[in-house]
Amino acid sequence: MSTMSNVNVITNYSAEDIERIIDNFYSPTCQLSIEQRQQLNNILETLQYSTLAWNFSWKLLDINKSGSVQFFGAVALYDNQIQQLFQQLIQRLIFYISIHSKQIIIKLTVALDHLILHMIPDKWNNGITSIINLFTKSQNEFLIQHPEKGHLIILNILTILPEEVGCFFLF
Repeated sequence: MSTMSNVNVITNYSAEDIERIIDNFYSPTCQLSIEQRQQLNNILETLQYSTLAWNFSWKLLDINKSGSVQFFGAVALYDNQIQQLFQQLIQRLIFYISIHSKQIIIKLTVALDHLILHMIPDKWNNGITSIINLFTKSQNEFLIQHPEKGHLIILNILTILPEEVGCFFLF
């Protein structure tokens, strides 16, 4: 599939369209030719690795969707997107701690803790150690000038994390 075709695939399909494609592709009663199945497979693969996958994945993970649709939604949340989200949360957390916005810091810490829980242990078996190292050995200019702020972020993460573990495993 050409790059231009990939762009068209990404921009032309809504979450509902993607759901229909998945249901058709995996339906045992759907009468698709080999060529049609290959075309749908190409579309799904392109969508799965697109930069917009993060946007439609959450809609596909709705519990009321078919198992195939939910599975595709989960698969499309690939590691690169999770890593991007992690980096964005870290950057925002450092920014908001630099301007002393406590309420936003708490919410971002909760979001980061949820992400950590989703990544441990499958994708990140040394997560807590990495978080501690990230904020104590950071090359971020603000944290170099104010190392106590990095320690405060770690303290917030480690304080909130046990509460979130309880919530995380209840669902």
